[in-house]
Amino acid sequence: MNTPTPLSRRQLLTLGAGLAAIGTVGGFATAPDLGLIPRPTAGGSQLIATMGIIADPWQARVRAAGYVTRSATVNQVNVSYVEGPDNGPPLVLLHAQQLDWFGYSRVLPELAKKFHVFVVDYQGHGNTITPAGYAMTANRIGTDLAAFLQAKIGQPAFVTGNSSGGLLTAWLAANRPQQVRSVLLEDPPLFASEYPRIKKTIAYRDFASCATAVDQNVRDFLPFWIQVNKDFIEANVGVVNLAQPQQFVTALEGFFR
Repeated sequence: MNTPTPLSRRQLLTLGAGLAAIGTVGGFATAPDLGLIPRPTAGGSQLIATMGIIADPWQARVRAAGYVTRSATVNQVNVSYVEGPDNGPPLVLLHAQQLDWFGYSRVLPELAKKFHVFVVDYQGHGNTITPAGYAMTANRIGTDLAAFLQAKIGQPAFVTGNSSGGLLTAWLAANRPQQVRSVLLEDPPLFASEYPRIKKTIAYRDFASCATAVDQNVRDFLPFWIQVNKDFIEANVGVVNLAQPQQFVTALEGFFR
């Protein structure tokens, strides 16, 4: 029997992308806490049995560090967030686009030793719920995040954000400086791009997928995103026949090193 191998959230997402490239998107379902969960399918079950996938152990490690899931309603937005123990000054973490609080799981236990950590699923992500017709603009999202900071923290906080979370962090520093003690920007896409040059960027592909999903009222974005980017995935991940699952396992192991 194979020894179960713990896979990170990134690895599970990449596995889903690879399976989608070979036509098994239906073999997965999303879940709030684990991201991508295998659902039995003919080929998928064989591959899953070969790899011995188990849940990401960092779920338990984050809980053991004292983090709890909470929610708060501000400006008609039900904000989902994860809060750590009060062991220091407030530290707010804003994840990258298309992720959620769990993107910070690997550093949360260590941060909890010196900070009072708040990891927010900002609007459009995780379990945060926005009202109908909500304007997904930096000004609206930033304003409501600032309202959340005021309501739940009530003092200037250290704020850091990754990618799009970095853009929102910059917005808070520029527009609500009284609520920000200092900021750290992690790889924010602070750039401008004009047509037709923008069509060659990964950002254009990403946002185009989001716009199409909204137009088509897609309820489960991840499988949709994988399918509409099938050509890109095949070019960069590869196509493997599920009749030979070990071949795909070997390819994934090489990618994760």
